[in-house]
Amino acid sequence: MARAGAKVKHRPGSGVAARRVAAVTPSFSKAQSRLLSLALASSSLDVVIDEAALLVETLVPGAACIIEILPGEHGDGCRSARLAAGPLHTMFDCGAVPMSLIGAAQSAGETITVGSFMAAGGWAGHGLRAVAAGYLSGIATPLLQEGAEQAIGAMALYFPIENGSTAELAAKFESYASVVAQLPQVMHERQASRTSNEQFAGLASTIPGVVYRRMVRPDGTIRYSYISEGAKDLFGVDAKTIVEDPEALFNHYSEEYRASFRQKLIEASKTLSIWDVEAKIDRPDGTVRYTHAIATPKRYEDGSVEWTGVILDTTRMKLAEIEAAETERKTREATRRFSELASTIPGVVYQRTVYPDGDVRYIYISEGAKELFGVDAETIIRDPQALFNHYSPEYRATFREKLIEASKTLSTWDVEAQILRPDGTTRYTHAIAHPRREDDGSVVWTGVILDATRMKLAELEAAETETRTRLAIVESFTQGLLLYGPDGKLVVRNSKFLDVNPGLDSIAVPGATYVDVLKAELDPKREGQITESDVTFEFCERLAKHNRKQGSVFERQISDDRWILINDNPTSSGGKVVLYTDVTELKRRERHIEHIAHHDALTGLPNRVLFRKRLEEALDKAEIEQQDVAVIYIDLDRFKAVNDTLGHPIGDALLQFVGKRIQECMRPTDVPARLGGDEFALVIPKNANTETLTSLAWRLIDVLSRPYEIQGHSVVIGASLGIAIGRDGAQSADTMLKSADLAVYRAKSDGKGTFRFFEAEMDAIAQERRLLEMDLRAAIRTGQLMVYYQPQVDVFTAQMVGAEALLRWHHPVRGNVPPSEFIPLAEETGLISEIGPWVLRKACEDAVNWPLAARVAVNCSPAQFQNGSFIEVVRQVLQDTGLKPSRLEIEITESLLLRNTDANLKTLWGLKELGVRVSMDDFGTGYSSLGNLRSFPFDKIKIDRSFINDLKNSVDAAAIIRAVVSLGRSLGITTTAEGVETRDQLTYLRAEGCSEVQGFYYSEAQPSDTIHQMLINSPNGVIQPR
Repeated sequence: MARAGAKVKHRPGSGVAARRVAAVTPSFSKAQSRLLSLALASSSLDVVIDEAALLVETLVPGAACIIEILPGEHGDGCRSARLAAGPLHTMFDCGAVPMSLIGAAQSAGETITVGSFMAAGGWAGHGLRAVAAGYLSGIATPLLQEGAEQAIGAMALYFPIENGSTAELAAKFESYASVVAQLPQVMHERQASRTSNEQFAGLASTIPGVVYRRMVRPDGTIRYSYISEGAKDLFGVDAKTIVEDPEALFNHYSEEYRASFRQKLIEASKTLSIWDVEAKIDRPDGTVRYTHAIATPKRYEDGSVEWTGVILDTTRMKLAEIEAAETERKTREATRRFSELASTIPGVVYQRTVYPDGDVRYIYISEGAKELFGVDAETIIRDPQALFNHYSPEYRATFREKLIEASKTLSTWDVEAQILRPDGTTRYTHAIAHPRREDDGSVVWTGVILDATRMKLAELEAAETETRTRLAIVESFTQGLLLYGPDGKLVVRNSKFLDVNPGLDSIAVPGATYVDVLKAELDPKREGQITESDVTFEFCERLAKHNRKQGSVFERQISDDRWILINDNPTSSGGKVVLYTDVTELKRRERHIEHIAHHDALTGLPNRVLFRKRLEEALDKAEIEQQDVAVIYIDLDRFKAVNDTLGHPIGDALLQFVGKRIQECMRPTDVPARLGGDEFALVIPKNANTETLTSLAWRLIDVLSRPYEIQGHSVVIGASLGIAIGRDGAQSADTMLKSADLAVYRAKSDGKGTFRFFEAEMDAIAQERRLLEMDLRAAIRTGQLMVYYQPQVDVFTAQMVGAEALLRWHHPVRGNVPPSEFIPLAEETGLISEIGPWVLRKACEDAVNWPLAARVAVNCSPAQFQNGSFIEVVRQVLQDTGLKPSRLEIEITESLLLRNTDANLKTLWGLKELGVRVSMDDFGTGYSSLGNLRSFPFDKIKIDRSFINDLKNSVDAAAIIRAVVSLGRSLGITTTAEGVETRDQLTYLRAEGCSEVQGFYYSEAQPSDTIHQMLINSPNGVIQPR
C-alpha cells in the first residue's frame, strides 16, 4: 500500500502543471520562462515539446501549433501532440510529400509565412490539406541551435483565417522557437550534469540567458556561488566580478528594483516562494535591457537559502509589449493578478491511472484532500470511491464515461463539480489534469483539484446580482427588448416589448425559441397586427439572417399611425438581442420634413423640386405610353405693384388665393406648383392636346383675373401663361421648363393677360438675348461703353445750363447698339449695378473739366438704390473728382418711389444733404405723379418726350404739358422738356413757360470732347440750333 502523500509513479514535470501554467501565461516572454523552468524540471522531451506547443496555442487562440525535432545526437527526435494525432498528423511533418510548411522551414533554415493557402502559389498540395483541416494561413520557423547551421527541426503555427500572422507575432514566434531549439541539448546536458558546479556550469552554458546560484545567509548577506558567462553579454559585467562583488550586478538595475530587491529576496527566502521577477537594467555602454528572472529556493540546516535560477534577456519581447495597445496592457495586468491569486488557492495535487480494463486508481494524492474532501489521502488511494462518493449524483453518473473517453483521446481534463463533505458542508471544485499514455496502454493523469468554493459562491451571487441588475436595466429601457442565449432560447424580456406587441405575454417567456416568438409576433391574425404589411417577407428575411447569425433591421407599421423599428443583432456570446423602438414621432417628423422640403410654405403647393420630380415621372410614363405631356407656366401680371403698394402681407395672402384658384381649375391628374415669387406652373400628364390646353389656359386667365377681396382691399391682377408640349414624352424636363418659360416671356411681351404656345423662334430670340448679354459683359471688360452728353438749354437765353449723361455702346460687329436694347438687359441681368457707378464717376470727371460750370445729369437705376451704400458712392465720387455737389443732378423715374418707399426716400434726402440736385424723369407716365411730388422736394421734373411728339396731333398732350409747367412754376421746380426737335415745339414750350429743353433741335448726344469744344466756341455757353 502506498504511503499517503508519497509519489508512487510520477513523471517529473508532466503535463498537468505545465498545462495550468499555459492557461495563465500572459505573454511569449513568460511562456519562454515557463518552458525553460519545465525543461529543467522534466526528464521527458516529448512532454516538454507538447507543452511548448500548447503554450503557443494558449497565447494565439484558435491557432494550431505543431513542433517536430528530428532524430540526432540528443535523442530519437519527437513530435508534438497534433503531429501524433488529429487532423494535422498526416502529411504535415518535415518529411511530407508534397513538402509541408514545417518541412519547408526546416529545409530552408528560415522563417516562411503563407498569408493564404488558397491564393499563394507553390502550395497547392499542402494548401489543400491545410484548408481541409480548417486552416487558411500559417507561419513556420526552423529550430536552430546556437552555432549550428542545420536546423534540428521546425515548428509551425496554422491559423483559421487568412493573413493570421503579423510582424509582431512573427518576431515573438521566432524568439520562442530559438528557446525551443535549445531544449533537447538543455535536457540532455541536465541528465549528465547533476552532481557538481562544474557540471551545472556546463548545463548552464547551453541555456539562453544567465544561469546562477546565490546564497542568502540568515544575517541577510547575499553572495553568488555561481553565475554563467552569459552575464557579460546581458549585464556588461563578467561573471567573476559579480561573484566577487554582487553589487557589480545590482548597480545596473533600476533604482526602483534596487530599492526593494533585498527586502523581497529575504522575504521570499523566509517563505521559500518561487522567485519570478522582471526588471530593467542599464548597461555600462548606456543601452537598456529588460530581464526576466526565475529561481527556486532550497533551505540548508544552517538557515541559509540557496537560489538556483535563470535570468533571461527579454528586451525584444519587453519592447514589443510596451508598444502593445492599452487593452493588452489591461489583459496582462488582469492575468498577473489572477496568477497571483491562483498561487494562494489551496488545492489537491494528484496522479491517477486509468487502466485498459476501465479500472481507475489513484497512485498519488496530496494531503490537501483531507481539507477539501474531509477524507485523508491514504483512504482515497486505497478506495477511490471514498472520494467519488462525496461528489453530486449527476457528477458520479457521467464521471467514469467521460474519464475513459478523455483517456482515449488524451484530451485535457478540465471539470467543475460540487461535493458534499462528511460534515454536511458543500464545496465546489475545479479539476485540471493532463494525460500521458504508458507502454501498457494505461493512461496516467497528473493534475490538481482546486477549491473553487469561494469563487463559485461569488459567481452565483454575482450571477444573481447580475440577473437582478439586468432585469432592472432592461425594464428601464424605453425600447422593447428580447435577449436570447446561445442556444436560441429567450432569456430576458421586458414589459416594453408587450407594449408594442400585445398578446404575446404567454408566448415570449424565458425558454421560448426565437422561431416560436417570431411566428407569434408576425402572425397576421394577432390583435393589433397590420395585415397589409409584408410580414411574410420580414419573417423569411429575419429567419434567414438568424440562421446565418447576421443582424437585420426592419421597420413595421403596427397601427394606423404607429411604427416600430426592429434591430435584430447577434451577440458576441452567440446569442441574440432584439430591440423594438417606437419611431412613430420620428416618422411623423420625417413626413413633415419631407413635406416641407417638397412643398411651398406659403401656398402648400408642391415646390420647384417636387414639381420637377413629378414632371420627370410624367415624361418617363409618357415615353412608355406614347402620349403627350404639357407644362404650363403662369406668371402673374401687376403682382409686384400690389406687393409694393399694399405690402407683403397682402401680397402673401394674394398668392395663397391664387394657389387655391389654380387648384380649382385642375383635374385630379394635374400637378400644380409654386416655383417662387409670383410664378406658378402645372404639369398636364394626360390629354395634353392643343384644344384641352387652350381651354384650360383661358379658364386660368379668367379665374386669376377676377377681383380678390383681401383685408378690405379689392385687388385685381392678371396672368400670362406659357405652354410647352412634350410629344410622346421625348423631351427632357429641362427642355420643357425652358420652353414654357420662353412662351411666358412672349405672352408678356405681346401685352400680358394672354397665353402662348412655345414656338421654335422663341428659343432663337432667347439665344439672341444670351449672346447680347455675353457681348455686354465683354463690352464692360474691354471698355466698349462710352458716355455721351446731350445739352440742356435755357428756353429764354439759349444758354447751356447742363447736360444729361447718356450711355452709348459701339460694338465691333453689331455696330451701334441702341440703349433701348442693352439698358433693359443690363437692368434685368444686374449688370447695371456695375455700369451705373462707372457712368457716375465718368460723368463727374468729364464735367469738372468743362469751361462752363454747367450741371451734369446722371440717370440712376432702382438697382443702385437697393445698394445701401449709394450715398457713400456719390460722396466718394464727388470727393475724388472735385465736382461741386450742386453741379451733379441725379435723375430717377417714378417707379423708384413705388418700391421700398421709406428706404428710397431716405436715400433721396441723403443726396439732398450732400447738396446734389434730384430730378424726376419721364414725369406724367407713372402711377401717381402728383403724389410723388408731394413726397419729396424735387429740383426738376422732366416732361416725357411722348407728350412733345404728340403736340401737333393731341389736344390732351398740350393740356398735360401746360399743366405740368404750371405745376412746376407754382412749386418752384424747374421743368425740362425732352425730345424737342423743331422750332415750333420750342416756341410753344417757351410760350407756356417751360424752363429748359433738351433734344435734337439744339444737339444730339456728343462725346465730352465735343461738348468741351462747343462751350469754348460759344460765348457764355449760348449755343445755336443745328
